[in-house]
Amino acid sequence: MSTLEACRSCASKELFAFLSLGDHPLANALITAERLAEPETTYPLEVVMCTNCSLVQITETVPPEILFRDYIYFSSFSDTMLRHARELAEGLLSERHPQFPNSSAAIWRPNSPRSVGPT
Repeated sequence: MSTLEACRSCASKELFAFLSLGDHPLANALITAERLAEPETTYPLEVVMCTNCSLVQITETVPPEILFRDYIYFSSFSDTMLRHARELAEGLLSERHPQFPNSSAAIWRPNSPRSVGPT
């Protein structure tokens, strides 16, 4: 695990800690019934803001091999999340680029990274 010493965006060391939630287990790191008596690994959850660029970020980085070891959430397999992302992108495109009424044609489609046409 590594502790943040500088902003992830601008590398400033001017970080303002404004929220400390103590130590927590990893989200979705569910333990089995056989392991209930064992101590659970926890990590500090502290939030800081860079006073230079205003990026809000957590201070601890859990190594990917630990964070994603038993990761059970796959957003690309969730029809609800895919529909939400598509509707959000289409709404933002039509709101911010009204001169292109068919802007949804430019949205990237899952499982078709080169697709730019309507589905």
